[in-house]
Amino acid sequence: MLLTKRFFKKHLLISIDEKLSKEFEHKLLRACNGTEIKIVIPISRVLVIDGGGIIECLSIPSPGSPYRKLSDFGNRYKSAEPFLNDYLEFAFKWFNN
Repeated sequence: MLLTKRFFKKHLLISIDEKLSKEFEHKLLRACNGTEIKIVIPISRVLVIDGGGIIECLSIPSPGSPYRKLSDFGNRYKSAEPFLNDYLEFAFKWFNN
């Protein structure tokens, strides 16, 4: 995600809600039977805007990406296909809402 210090310096009214972010991540991992043990870089964030409003952010894995493997997204199984299918199903249902 591109939520860097530079982003927050430019957008002073936006902050990360850690509690809501964890809840969103847990919901995602439950939906795809994943685990948070291997997640080092957050895969989801909930941003709060001063004055009202929230923005939910979700990383989408790229199976061919050399930067982040599916285990970085919570996959605990040797087979990537079921996890990836469940993850993407959650992501696209979430996106359509």
